[in-house]
Amino acid sequence: MRPLNGTLSKYVLYYLRSIANDIDALGTGTTFKAVSGKVLRDVPFPLAPLPEQRRIVEAIERQLGRLDAAVARLHAAKAKLKRYKQAVLKAAYDEGDLNLSGKKGHDGAEWLKLILAKRKNLALNAAKYNEPEAPDTEWMPELPDGWTWASLEQITHPTDVITYGVIKLGDDTPGGVPCIRSSDLKSLRLNLETVKTIRKDIADNYKRTYLEGGEVIFAIRGTIGGVAVAPTDCKGYNIAREVARIKLVDERLNQYVAFCLAGPFLSAWFSTRLKGIAYTGINIEILKQAPIPIPPPHVLKAIIERTDDRLERHDNVLSTLDAQLQQAVRLRQAVLKRAFEGRLVGGVDPGTP
Repeated sequence: MRPLNGTLSKYVLYYLRSIANDIDALGTGTTFKAVSGKVLRDVPFPLAPLPEQRRIVEAIERQLGRLDAAVARLHAAKAKLKRYKQAVLKAAYDEGDLNLSGKKGHDGAEWLKLILAKRKNLALNAAKYNEPEAPDTEWMPELPDGWTWASLEQITHPTDVITYGVIKLGDDTPGGVPCIRSSDLKSLRLNLETVKTIRKDIADNYKRTYLEGGEVIFAIRGTIGGVAVAPTDCKGYNIAREVARIKLVDERLNQYVAFCLAGPFLSAWFSTRLKGIAYTGINIEILKQAPIPIPPPHVLKAIIERTDDRLERHDNVLSTLDAQLQQAVRLRQAVLKRAFEGRLVGGVDPGTP
């Protein structure tokens, strides 16, 4: 659009932004919505005298400038919160402020031996059972006393092995099998509202990846690093090719392993082992080798309690910041709406978050 002389481009721009939802409602189409030139030409336009246009634009930009500054502060706070979350996950290996009074019990190495023994007993054919490889610890950081390193494969089920899910999902199918994709997984959070449903006959071709609840699910392609423990509500769900299903021998490790996979140490470890160019990812063999620091069981319990508490506080603050950012979006529209209703020029202030 090229406004005629006597009409400010910014005045037109801000007015169209103020009625964006109304224009969107005029769109038609199935694959994607579009508004024809004829429809747009028929949209009523409030043409004000040029001096009034200038006053309206100036008032809008004054208010939006304040709003943008507030939004920038909110985004800065979210960036700090992200760093805090990584610090919380990194601190999982620090016993300094844990309450570890009382009976100690097994250390990490003894517990790992018990897990490996249970793993062997779960094998279908003990005669052909192959011990999983331990991780290469030559370049690993030093662990606290009583801890030990294990590969992810060492602590996973011998027959219910680490694997990925459905390769081709097909079209979204109402009433079908929910299938979790990498885009549904965030850091220690699963968004069930975005899960796609697929045909049951397609999902049944991958029965090994149907969820029971309690498994660790980890994004290995696309948006790498999203991880969560599957809630019991996900029983009967399946997973997509870009997601790995991890069934642990000892369920007490479920949440802790999710913390490890989401933490900065393994994020850095995976980043040097990515495969692919246009579509990068981690293959299952690499995932099996992932080094997991195993604490004594009593330390594990304290770590989970402490980390859960800190992450809950993190999530509460994040929810507040997200709500304020949503408020900022509404306030932006309120500024534009009031400007073209004649209620902004002259000192009307819709407020800032």
